[in-house]
Formats: sequence, structure tokens, C-alpha cells
Amino acid sequence: MVNYDAIDNLIDTINILVEKVNEGEFEKELLGQLGMKNIPAFVETFEKDISSLLLIQRSYYINQLKKTVIKAEKPLTIEELFQYYSNDLFIGDDFRINMSKKASDFLTATTKDISKTVMKSLDKDVSFKRLSGRSVSWIKEWSEDLANLMKISTQSEVEGVLIKALSEGKGIQHVELALKDLPAFDRKRARTTAITEVLTAASVAQQEAFEQSPSVEGKKWKHSGGKGIEPRSSHIELSGKVVQINETFTIPGSGELAKYPRDTDLSASERIHCHCALGPAVNEEILGWTKEDKEKARKEVMDDLDKNPYTKKQKDAKKLANKVGQKIKNEQDILDAGEVVYKNIESKVNFYTRRIERLKKINDKANRDLIYDKITAKEQIRTRFLTSNLQEKAAEKRLELIFSELKKIRKFGNVKMLNILDNSDLYLKQILINNKKYFPASWITESNKNSVLLLNLTKERGSQQLYKGVSIVSAGVHGTKSTIIHEMMHHFEISVPGFLAAEKLFYERRTKGYDLVQLGYPYDDQEIARLDKFVIGYIGKDYAGTGYEIMSVGLQEMMEADTRIFSDTDYIHFIIGMLARL
Repeated sequence: MVNYDAIDNLIDTINILVEKVNEGEFEKELLGQLGMKNIPAFVETFEKDISSLLLIQRSYYINQLKKTVIKAEKPLTIEELFQYYSNDLFIGDDFRINMSKKASDFLTATTKDISKTVMKSLDKDVSFKRLSGRSVSWIKEWSEDLANLMKISTQSEVEGVLIKALSEGKGIQHVELALKDLPAFDRKRARTTAITEVLTAASVAQQEAFEQSPSVEGKKWKHSGGKGIEPRSSHIELSGKVVQINETFTIPGSGELAKYPRDTDLSASERIHCHCALGPAVNEEILGWTKEDKEKARKEVMDDLDKNPYTKKQKDAKKLANKVGQKIKNEQDILDAGEVVYKNIESKVNFYTRRIERLKKINDKANRDLIYDKITAKEQIRTRFLTSNLQEKAAEKRLELIFSELKKIRKFGNVKMLNILDNSDLYLKQILINNKKYFPASWITESNKNSVLLLNLTKERGSQQLYKGVSIVSAGVHGTKSTIIHEMMHHFEISVPGFLAAEKLFYERRTKGYDLVQLGYPYDDQEIARLDKFVIGYIGKDYAGTGYEIMSVGLQEMMEADTRIFSDTDYIHFIIGMLARL
């Protein structure tokens, strides 16, 4: 018979540990009961390691600042310093590599230690020997992700100091002092990171122990609310739910999937300050097996986990790569593909978006200061030119980041455009060829096969129309790149199978229940749309099902600095999903 009291006591004690660690406390007596007396030492060492790396990182930034000032032929302005920081300084920051190694060491040690304790409480015949290949893969992946997230967070804070100094007219001396006092480099951050990751390790260790223990056939979500923490109703609803050991829990409401509480695949809203625990569903019959039979069963599980050591992120990426170009079954296929790609780069995309927003605030302040005669027109123009230039560079980096990730999934632009008519405008043809890198290669192939393309230079608004079997794309000499990319999306609507149908699914879902209204100035009276909550009303423009502005405006806006499109994650998932999957 299994000692359920012992198991429940262990799980409850782990849950108490979660609460204590969340409060930044450790109780040696409690850890002794658990058989995890090594944990405080692991956490203390990790905290010291992180603190040391943060101090090294701070010294790097400050020393580079001093070197840059010394090397300069003339006194540097904050503007010049910001350009150096954003272009060159961050590249030389090796925090990510070193932090990843320290995190890997810590997670390996703590996961092993806790797994050993949990397995001992479940079945003394099956003791812990090593981590499975999948857990090793997870540790490597999460260590890299954690280090990357911390580096991005620090860079964002450093940028904040520079931009604040820029907007307030402060000098370089002020920047140096501000960097020394920046919270991103203090010991508290190191402590918070260390105790957060020991909770992560506890969750992973329980999953590892349950999988290695033959008698555990399922796992139960156990809700527990900590002091001063408002419990999530979805986690309360989930409490008592049992799933198979290798399956995931579905969080009510959000629909997010989790192998266990605080799963790193969960969003912050479902993960942070979660005090829930995991309990085992034990098969008593298996507990009566011989030790040899139990070891044989464990070996089969370990062999499978070693042969298929892929984490969820790795599985999703592999699955997406195998589905590229296959027939789309429904809109969710596209949204899921977009989410898989975007999840890998979202924090970096947000980094550049924050940079653009901060620079915009500086420009807005300069405009207000001009109105109240606080600065001259010359100073305002200079600020506008500087911030605009830096915003454009940030937008370019953001776009490059997105397409670099997409190119890991499929090929882009490496196919000749063979269907452009000889009488097409040469200027437009060159612009199109230079920017075909934003089009999936298979789209170009389908376009070559299914259509004839004429490029027409015009003084009117850009457009795309089908005339006697020829797709005519018109654009002017101003904003040509943006217009060409916009109109080529309309061209692909008629030349790439499934393109228009996929847009229709998204459009109908997003505009359901919305009436047609006139777009108003500066558009013609006959231009109508279903407005939804699109960041730009034009996205909902109605063509009676013959075309949509979903991809044309979407891709065009992704390239702009002054855009709100990244605030609509559902829309971003669709655009990126189309580029990745169709």
C-alpha cells in the first residue's frame, strides 16, 4: 500500500516552501523534512553569481561610456552617446552567455535534488539516478531564454536612462551616476531571480519524478493561495483536475496549456505569484510489482524521453516547419503558426517598440516646449530630425528581427520573379526586386505560375487591379517601397491559392457584428469598412469579398516606426502566421 499521508505531506510541504521562497525566506527545518537541505546553498551561490554578473555588466557599460568619451575628438552629446549605445555597445555585452551557464548549473543541481526527494517519497524501490534527456533540453533552453530576457530588460533600463537624460538636457556625468544607481544592477534583482527559479525547478522536478516513477499514472493540480495574494479563479477551478502524466492542463478562461504550475510556457499573468502545487495519481497495483519490473518500466520511459528530448517550443517549431505550404484547414492553423514564431521574439520586438515610444515622447515634448517658447525652432527641428532617425533605425531592427525568425521556418525571396512584363516601369521593377526578400519563395513561385504582372508608375494613389488577365500594380515615386509591398499583397490574393480565403476567415471573425460605415476623410464617400477594433480603420475596408486590406496594411504597418499594430497581438499572429505557414 502506498503511504498517501507521506505523499500528501511532501506535496503540502513543497507548497509551503513555495510560499516561503516567494517571501524570500528559507526554513532549514522545513527543508530538512523535505530532504532538500542543499537548496539554500544552491540559491545563495546562484544569487551571488547573478549579482557578480550584474556588477560586471554595469562596469562594462560605465567603462565603455568613459572610453567612448575619451576617444572622441570633441565632447560627445547625449544624442551621439545614445546612437553608440543602441548600435555598438549592446553587441559587446556578454552577460547573456555567462548568465545562461550559471542558470544551467543552478537548475540542474536543484532539479536533481528535488526530483530525488520526490521519487524517494513515492516508491523506495525506484530511486533517482539522472535527469531525462527532455529535462536536460528544457534546462538548456530555459537557461538561454532567462539570460536573454534579463539582458533585454537591462538594456531597456539603460536606454531609459539615456533617453531621460536626452529629454531633460542632462550631461554625460549625470548618465554615469544614474547607471550606478540603476535597479537593474542591484542585489535585490539577483535575489528575486534566484528564488523565482528555485520555484521553477521545483515544478520541473515534480514532473520529472512523476514520469520516472512507474506507479504514477496521472498528476493532480492542487490550488493553494498564499498570504496577501489574490487567488486566480481559473486556478481554483482547475484544483483537483487530474490528467495523464505526459499531458497538459488547460487553464480555464485563457485556454493556455501547462504541464505543471508555473510552467515557463505560460504567460506571466498565469505564472507569476502562482502558489499551486502538483500531486501524483498513483496506481497501487504497480506499487506491488517487483523492483526489477519497476526498473524495466522506468527504463522504457527514460528511453523515450531520451530519444524525444524536445521541449514544447522545439516541438512546436518542428511541427510548423513540417506544415509549411500545406493546405490550411482553418484560421487557427495560421494563428498558431504566428504565435509559435512570435513567442520566440516578442520580448525583443517589445524592446524596439519601447525605444520608438520613448523617442516619440522626446519629440512630443520638444513640440510642446516650442509652443511655450522654452526652446527655439532650430532646437525643435534638430530634436525632430534626431528622434525620427533613431525611430526609423529601431523600426528597421524590429523588422529584421521578425524576418530573421521567419527565415528559420521557410525560404524568402530566393526565387526569380519571371512574370513581370517587359513594358513594366524599370524603377518600380527594381524596387520590387530589391524587396522580394519580404515574400515567401513559394508565393513568388505561385505568382510566376498563375499570373502576369505589370508595374505602372502613377501620380495617383497606389493600386492593384486585374485587367484582361494582367495584374496591374501601380505606385508613385513617393513612399514607393511601402506602396509596392502593400499592393503586392493584393496581387498575391489573386495568385496564391488559399491567400484570399485565409484573409476572409480573419476578417469575418474580427468584424462580426459590425455594420458597414464610411471611412470618411481623406477617403472617397464610396469607401466603406467594418471598423472592429483595428488600429487603423482602413484595415476593415470592404470589397464585397473580392479582396481585403488585412495583409496589405498589416505588413506595411509592421515596417513603420509610427504604428500601433504591435498592440494587436491577435493581428500580429495572423500576419506572421500567413508569412510562416501559407
